[in-house]
Amino acid sequence: MLKFSVREGPPSVKMAEPESDLSPPEASIDVHSIAAWEFLFPWCQELREVPGRLYVWGDGRLRGLGSHRSRRAEEPEEDEGANDDEDNRQRQMQRQWRLREAWQLLVLVAHRDAKVWKMLLCQKCGVRSENLGLFTRGEEGEEDDTNADDEEVLAPDGFSVEAEEAFKRRCRLDRDGFVLPQLEFSAFLDKAEDVTVSVFDKWGWFLMTKDELLYQPSAAYLDAKARIFAMPFRIGAPVPRLLSIRVAVSFELSYGCTPELFVRYLKGLRELIDDVKNRDRELNQAGIEAVASTDSAENFTYELADLRLVWALEFLLAGWLYA
Repeated sequence: MLKFSVREGPPSVKMAEPESDLSPPEASIDVHSIAAWEFLFPWCQELREVPGRLYVWGDGRLRGLGSHRSRRAEEPEEDEGANDDEDNRQRQMQRQWRLREAWQLLVLVAHRDAKVWKMLLCQKCGVRSENLGLFTRGEEGEEDDTNADDEEVLAPDGFSVEAEEAFKRRCRLDRDGFVLPQLEFSAFLDKAEDVTVSVFDKWGWFLMTKDELLYQPSAAYLDAKARIFAMPFRIGAPVPRLLSIRVAVSFELSYGCTPELFVRYLKGLRELIDDVKNRDRELNQAGIEAVASTDSAENFTYELADLRLVWALEFLLAGWLYA
């Protein structure tokens, strides 16, 4: 398993910050009320505006941070202030930093309370699902849990005890609209011209394997993170000093993808994997991966968990069915 950590280390570049009003929480706050999480709404909006939108696969992976239907999503956005390549790269880099901060805040919420995590995804992050039953029970993403745990799930005949338990668990997860705090990065491989900022540039900025020494955690991010820890959750397992986040990568192959383009993407992926390994080695040598027992989430460790090569037709159909 490849791992690499994000250090909230010494900065040299100041990021633009989402505006939010962060006042200290009170013990009387109902953490399962959407109003209690107003301070995270600007961060949810950041994720809501991800190109290609966020949506959930049937196995619970949250897909985003890549092009969905067209590689045009990778091309530079129009901005009157960005008249040259370097300006555009700086803007895109800071955009990926903001997305990563938003994602890490939501993942932290997921480790504190899965119900709150799902509520924010559904109501404020604009998450779609390939499972038409996901997030559809109740109003505005709220579920009716009355007698939900009492519903009997029957496995098909011939299942072993272990297989039956696994089947029942999966059915409960499907019923509850289960969503993993795991991202899938995607790239659409088609005939395309060279662009100023490649998909591997964006992934490298997000995963902190590219220009990481320039990164400075925004004040809004640090304040929101402190607010999450201060929320009156039920007592549970402490959040570790290193919080692991799984990442999958998928390449969508279209009929217009040339062998040259495919090879170029594979080389880019190889370089990304090498960067991951090198960074992980450096962090291990520096002793940064020591485990602490206190609630802190000082660093986030990303694990490259899966690589898929798929034909784009299934994604086009999914976009048509669930748009």
